[in-house]
Order: sequence, then structure tokens, then C-alpha cells
Amino acid sequence: MSGGAADLRDTIAELREAAWREGIEPEGPLGVFIRALETILSKLGDIVAGQDAQLAALNDAATKLVEAEVEKLRSKGTLVDGQVRRAEAAIRHLEISTAELETKTVASLAGSVAEKLKTVLVIRERRHNRNVLWGTALLAMTLAAGLFGGGFGCRAYLDRQAVGGLDRCLRAAVPDQTGHDWYCPLAILQNSSE
Repeated sequence: MSGGAADLRDTIAELREAAWREGIEPEGPLGVFIRALETILSKLGDIVAGQDAQLAALNDAATKLVEAEVEKLRSKGTLVDGQVRRAEAAIRHLEISTAELETKTVASLAGSVAEKLKTVLVIRERRHNRNVLWGTALLAMTLAAGLFGGGFGCRAYLDRQAVGGLDRCLRAAVPDQTGHDWYCPLAILQNSSE
């Protein structure tokens, strides 16, 4: 396997480890996406490895052909030094072109992977923001319920004397001479011990 394909496989492993470390569940939507991304990158790695193998085979064939021709020309004694140097330069150029093509392929794949990862991170950030929003709403509701309950309790405590006085008045009410109106003695309202 070439260096570019091996680097791509290492990147896949690092992507998987980072996703699981971040708590992405393998069976959740992001986990399925990560596995699909791993499969795509693995297939692209296979393509890169296949291209490397084809380029290596082509490079070997061209090298053998050029070396055979150089050897023929040397053996016949008709080859000039300039022609030998040009043939050797062609071999070096072919080797350099193969390495450049591999590097460009891996660079292209890396850009695509980076773009996909950015999308994954945006999804994860949205989920985080939604969780924070729900947590904030829950805290606000808890505070509102606490304030309401505390205010109700405080008001009940403060009204206890008045409600108790009304209760004592109703128990000790005295009718007037006509029997239509009822009166409460003032001493009962002031005395809280009854």
C-alpha cells in the first residue's frame, strides 16, 4: 500500500476514534454518518491504492522499456552520452510524475473529507445548542415555580392572623336584635389565643 493510501486509512481510524471519544453513538444518526464516511474513505483509499499499483506497474514497464533501449544502444556503441542522459532524465521524470499524481489525489481527498467533517461538526454543535436551550428553559421553569411557591407560602404566613381572626369571629358571632345581622365582639378579633 502506498504512503497516500496508508495515510488515508490512518485518517479513517483517527476519525472513528475521535467520533467515539466525543460520545457519538454508533447506532445514532451521526454514528451512521461516520460509518458511511469511513466506508467512502476506505473505498477512496482502495482507489488510490489501485492507482498507485497501476502507476507503479506502468512506471516499471516504462523503466524496463527505456532501460532495454538504453542497453541496446550502448551495446551497439551508437549511443551518444546526450541520448543516454535524456533517457535517464525521462525515467526520473516519470517517477516524479507518479509521486506528484499520488500527492494530488490524497490532497483532493483530504479537502473532501474536511468539508464533510465540517458538516458533521455543525450537526453536533446544533445538538449541543438545543440541549443547552432545553436546560436553560428547565432552569427558568424551576425558578418560576420556586418563586410562585415561595410567594404563596409567604402570603399564607402573613395572612394567617387575619384568617384566624375571621374564623374566631364566625365561631363567636352574636346576632343583633332583629336577627338579621351578626356582630363579632372586638375582643375576639384582637385575642389570638382562642
